[in-house]
Amino acid sequence: MLEMPEIAVLEGDAAQVTIPWHDFDVVPETPTAVRYQVFDHYTKVAVSDIVDVPTPASTTVFIVPGSDLPASATSFARRRLILQVEAEFSGATDIKTTQGYVVVLKRLEFS
Repeated sequence: MLEMPEIAVLEGDAAQVTIPWHDFDVVPETPTAVRYQVFDHYTKVAVSDIVDVPTPASTTVFIVPGSDLPASATSFARRRLILQVEAEFSGATDIKTTQGYVVVLKRLEFS
């Protein structure tokens, strides 16, 4: 599984994700389809739908909108999410999955 670095965003902000896909010999390869889903780190419950990435490439770059990265519903100042990305190569039998963490920081308001 490929590793993604941890991303930190403010509540409501989007995150840009870049994933270089390659084979075992580290030769770039282009997926035929890429999709992602976001999960709560602690409960493992999905907090977004499965989303198809519109333009798969050997280095896939896409934006996860802030609406797919919800902040904590409690008073916690941050929420850790898992961003899971799946890519298909040469049909549905060759699938690679990668995941990384997104930390969503609440916007604090001071009186």
